[in-house]
Amino acid sequence: DAFNKYGKYAEQADKEGYPMVARLFRAAGFSEIIHARNHAAAIEGLGGKTPKLQLKTVTLLATHENLERAAKDERQDELAMYAKFIVQAEKDGLRDAKDSFKFATDSEIQHKQLFAKALTVLGPKNVDYFVDVKSGETVEVLPGQTPPKSKLVDGAYVKAGY
Repeated sequence: DAFNKYGKYAEQADKEGYPMVARLFRAAGFSEIIHARNHAAAIEGLGGKTPKLQLKTVTLLATHENLERAAKDERQDELAMYAKFIVQAEKDGLRDAKDSFKFATDSEIQHKQLFAKALTVLGPKNVDYFVDVKSGETVEVLPGQTPPKSKLVDGAYVKAGY
């Protein structure tokens, strides 16, 4: 659902002439797909089944308002949802679930910061966004520079947002 929302926000940013903000929304959306994949793998690893995704209607506002909403939503996910999930997964000894929730929490913090930064510089800003394919970590990299190495053995950064 977050992937869908960020995709719509990206389309709005493109319409308003903010291609770099659109890239950020697309990169964050890609990161959200990684989180969903990790969560599904943890559920399925316990013998559970993942529910069919029901997309919510996305209400579009001006790009600066979409950035504000996105930052607020990321903060709520980080505080309200994932913190409790991590504690419970730890109590239950569910390492894969705990890792998935921790990856998502760290990414939510990054997304919130990137959205807040983009809000202050709505104009052109030439950066590339890279997302770690295992954790969903999202980083900003100046064009021509290489992204950091993944902290994970099976992780790697890919350029995202295009």
